[in-house]
Amino acid sequence: MDSFIRSAVEVVRSTAELDALESGWGELLDAVPDHSLSRTFLYNRVAWTHLAEPRGAELAVITVRRGAELLLIWPLHVERRRGHTMATHLGNRSTQEYAAPLVRPGEHAAEALELATAHATRLADVLAVYHQPEAPLPVGGRLGALAFASTTTSPLAVRPADGFDAWLAARPQKLRWEMRRNRRRLQKAGTVAFRSSAGDPAFGHRAVDWIFARKREWLVRRHKTTPWISEGSGEVFFHELLDTTPAGVEVRPLVVGVTLDDELVSASVCYRSGRALEGFVMAFDESRASLGAGNVLIEECVRLAFDLGLDFDFRIDAFDYKLRWADRGTTHHTRFVPCTVRGLAPVAARHATRAYAELKRASTPLLTRYVPGVLSARARHEPPGRVAAALVQDVRARLLSPRSGDAAAPPPAARPSG
Repeated sequence: MDSFIRSAVEVVRSTAELDALESGWGELLDAVPDHSLSRTFLYNRVAWTHLAEPRGAELAVITVRRGAELLLIWPLHVERRRGHTMATHLGNRSTQEYAAPLVRPGEHAAEALELATAHATRLADVLAVYHQPEAPLPVGGRLGALAFASTTTSPLAVRPADGFDAWLAARPQKLRWEMRRNRRRLQKAGTVAFRSSAGDPAFGHRAVDWIFARKREWLVRRHKTTPWISEGSGEVFFHELLDTTPAGVEVRPLVVGVTLDDELVSASVCYRSGRALEGFVMAFDESRASLGAGNVLIEECVRLAFDLGLDFDFRIDAFDYKLRWADRGTTHHTRFVPCTVRGLAPVAARHATRAYAELKRASTPLLTRYVPGVLSARARHEPPGRVAAALVQDVRARLLSPRSGDAAAPPPAARPSG
């Protein structure tokens, strides 16, 4: 009889309908034990109420049911961009969240995901899906082949059965030496403490403000902007999430930090998720970088994760400093799918940006030879005016200097007299 039951797709469009999903959402999360904090009801409810709705976005949470059973929830919203609309995940406005649909494991999972994806491509001009685990989102249609696709790796420190000390003993000797040296430096500078919002909510709020202040300083020095940091939406989101998360729930935001004489020198917003502690956003005091407070914080975060019975997830992008600590990595897939003709231009722009980056990478040896001043200025994050001045100096030096071939040529021989 079950074979005659068809799966049904619905789209939640109002806050009242979203609230009605809460109990079913919780039951579906129980069936997906390795879920991230970013896929929980409260996380997405805060994102909708405090970030997406005030900006005039449209709620579009896709659900798939088979009879009375909830198979899938995909919390999306639709917002207007320059000349097009985009359907993307609810969240803190960063592009760093694990934002794949929440799907019940089982024989109907693939069918539910296919139905939800087909419906999602009808919501807006572009569908953006960030960090889908394992395999990329199955998107068909006449424009699906033009989608922009990328992959990222999240390094993981995997908890061994016998805990942190056994894991530490297996790290490279150089890393262990650096860990001891960094801790000694900090302890010589003052009283060191590792603190957490778990027993001190006020510390959590203080650390969130500190982290985003340091991030903004970092962006200003490099003449960059990132909306969720520069405009303050990340702070608003995390303050509200800390305030509204009930005491005692396991999957929750966890803000941690290292203090020196009660002053923060490094801190991180972590997600205590189903099977891992995720290091979502981290900052340290660059004026005291020589003390190694950032590395001490990483060590304490890994220790905390293992004490909680979890792995530690360094999250998106496998930077070298993460790989030194990691045991393995997980691959995630991001796709921008043009769903209408109007969506072709913004997706094409992403293809063009990647092509330019690859061209720039390939041309670096030539640039190093002919415009070394420009490369140095860009490496120092100089403003555009100084980069232009460096270009002028490089061109002058190139024009005024003798050619390498001329410099190597011997002087002409004297003609014999008579």
